[in-house]
Amino acid sequence: MTFFILGPLHMNLGPRKLPRCTPRQRIVLAALLLERNRILSTERLIDALWPMDPPATARAQVHICVSALRRMLADGTARERIHTVAPGYLLEVPEGRVDLDVFNRLIAAARADRERGQQVSAVSKLHSALRLWRGQPFTDVGSDVIQAAVVGLCDTRLSALEECMDLDLALGRHEAVAHAAAGLVTEHPLRERLRAQQILALYRSGRTADALAAYRRTRDDFVRELGIEPGMRLRELERAILNHDPALAPSVNPAHQKPHRRDVPETVPKDHELSGRSPNQLNFGWGRPSSG
Repeated sequence: MTFFILGPLHMNLGPRKLPRCTPRQRIVLAALLLERNRILSTERLIDALWPMDPPATARAQVHICVSALRRMLADGTARERIHTVAPGYLLEVPEGRVDLDVFNRLIAAARADRERGQQVSAVSKLHSALRLWRGQPFTDVGSDVIQAAVVGLCDTRLSALEECMDLDLALGRHEAVAHAAAGLVTEHPLRERLRAQQILALYRSGRTADALAAYRRTRDDFVRELGIEPGMRLRELERAILNHDPALAPSVNPAHQKPHRRDVPETVPKDHELSGRSPNQLNFGWGRPSSG
């Protein structure tokens, strides 16, 4: 039994046919998955289902949803996945059975590799982590509480993207980064680190005029939207480009990098291949997640 939340909510129940969830059941399951292996109070489930004016029967309706999910997740044994534990419920999920957990482990392993100077291994793990994303999480779950949690998940993904692009820039993959950054800065125009990566990638690709034009667009966006000039990092980058500063050259020689093997649990990824992702995402793990 595997759960996929880095995109529309999906379950793999093995050989059994995937049952249909009602909208309320999807909200309850999403909330339990976000708090997997921890107790989630009935009050929080009520908030997720009815953000305002819950009905008098709210607790009973939550119980009905949980009972239906228990039957849905039953594996033919007496073992239950959802436990009643005061003041609410606990969804028990084995290690490595949620794609978000695999994503987080890969990110942690990549950062450890980077600390050891193993950039090639680190960037490989980051790309693997980013390829787990099938789209915007929980697009099929109609709850403001769940959607508020999605904001944090997407910010984590964006930070991982930026880390990945930093490493790819260091390893000389400038043109690929410039291509990926073009779409990302359209979605996140006020993300300073991302704008700096795009500008540097363009410069290292031999496109100095485009890099300077990208800086001017960045400045215009910051002044118009925030009323401030770009930060010191971006201003110094523009100055370095104008001076053709040798310090802008990559600092890592890929030929001197050897992949560092490290076991990372990846029991989830097999089923996520079923979702429709663009060739660019399959190859690089960058860019806007597909809609599923």
